[in-house]
Amino acid sequence: MKKVALLTILLVVAASAAITIEFPGDPPSKVGDSVRVTITASVVVDLAVDSNGTKKPWVSPQTLSPGTNYVQITHPGSGLMLYASKLGDEDYSDPFDVVIGDAERWQIIGPGQTSDPGNAGNPSGKTPNTATVTAGDVETYPVNLCDKWYNVVDPSPTGYTITTNDPFGRVNGDQVELRTAPGSSWDVTVSGASYTSDVSNVKVNPDDATQLLILCEGETYVPGDTLSSAQKGGKTETPGRAIVGLGYPVKVYAVDNAWNVNPSATGSVYVHGGISGGVNSDTVALSNGTAPDTVFFQIAAEDGKDIYAATTDGALKTEYPTKVFVSEGVLFIEASLDPSIVPIDVHSELRVTVYADSATTIFNYPVYISVVEEDLKQYVSCSDPDWVVYTDPNQNDVAKADIWASAETTYTIRVTAGEQTKDLPLTIKELTELLVAPNPFKYGSPGHDEIKFMYKVAQAGAAEVLLLIADPYGNIVYKATYTSGEVVSPGQQEISWDGKNSKGNMIASGMYQAVVKVTLTNLSTEVLKKNFMVIW
Repeated sequence: MKKVALLTILLVVAASAAITIEFPGDPPSKVGDSVRVTITASVVVDLAVDSNGTKKPWVSPQTLSPGTNYVQITHPGSGLMLYASKLGDEDYSDPFDVVIGDAERWQIIGPGQTSDPGNAGNPSGKTPNTATVTAGDVETYPVNLCDKWYNVVDPSPTGYTITTNDPFGRVNGDQVELRTAPGSSWDVTVSGASYTSDVSNVKVNPDDATQLLILCEGETYVPGDTLSSAQKGGKTETPGRAIVGLGYPVKVYAVDNAWNVNPSATGSVYVHGGISGGVNSDTVALSNGTAPDTVFFQIAAEDGKDIYAATTDGALKTEYPTKVFVSEGVLFIEASLDPSIVPIDVHSELRVTVYADSATTIFNYPVYISVVEEDLKQYVSCSDPDWVVYTDPNQNDVAKADIWASAETTYTIRVTAGEQTKDLPLTIKELTELLVAPNPFKYGSPGHDEIKFMYKVAQAGAAEVLLLIADPYGNIVYKATYTSGEVVSPGQQEISWDGKNSKGNMIASGMYQAVVKVTLTNLSTEVLKKNFMVIW
């Protein structure tokens, strides 16, 4: 009795695990047509197409739950069978024939790629997913007109256009030259008529290094550049000015014919001034295809000094010179402290501009800051711990630092650039009036982003601080009331204003009066006034 019951259970389990597959209606006849299929099973099954005894991934979807669902056959063929399987169980549909689908999309094949039609698990229709080329090589990109699943309908179509997002790529029919080797990849796209476009994702590797490229400060490296040597390709041409005897930083790249750095390039390079000399440079080894160097010019060249680069073995050299303008030295400097009178420990901004001639500013130039009075140096601080700042092209060639002091007196701040010096007085005194800085306030000038109003709050603290800005006619153009925060705390305080009136518009040029009314916690008041100028 027990044996019969066990056999019955095994038969029931076997029956429940069995798989059957059939088409309740017409079988598929064309690639891409959706047809009904019925699966009898107790689990989700895997689907494939049997083609002459070989299982192919020519069906979408490739897994199916029991019941009646829709599938597409993705590849043409004769005597095909839909195959379902899971956990050792399997079943085949009746054989059917499928013809290729209607033309729907383009296909473009990049170098090293092959067409992979009808593979529902590979939506790109080709393998591998990314093609690979060498920068500057002209490659052929075959184009097919395909059905929905990349089965080729026409291997020699017309009416398409190939484009690329490589900014320096060149396309001529199906011939494509990719030039920029950024370490990532570019798209080569085919499109046209009403068919769906297709993309070949292409990685571009640099070619062997064939030349050197000098990059100066102020220039921008442009890999892939298509400019001719007469136009000095591979970079933009705005080298910064050099000064005789002052180190001038450059970078040397080992590049291919499309100006891409080849990181495997080796050797030692040096920068020189041609047959006219006048340039000193150390020999520097290439690392990852680059060699930072510092050049020292020995003679001035207001009309420009040509510099070149070469490897010590002569294998690589620059294709064209880089022209650098070289000044004898610093002609003069402009310097200011804003404001020049501040309370204890309140910062004053030092701004320095260095000129090589009457109009040419110099960037990346060292500016040295010091205190003339030896016995007072201990009281003065600088935002740069080394007391050296550099003129910066991002600050309109201005060198900037904050200076402040902890004792009341007048200090002499000395600024030195090259052979030029300038002394500026910085007065530290107890704040008994309203200070406005910068004054005048010049719209658009560096450091003139906002106006600062400095004042002092009595030790008792303020219940309210009122700021008023009035024009010469007594009209209030701006008003702000503060009842909390630092501006009402005891001690030296500061309010910043962006120069906009109560409607959010920039105020006009002219003379204005700032009024700060401080109401203390005991309700006594103090009114501070100061005139200031606004200049457009």
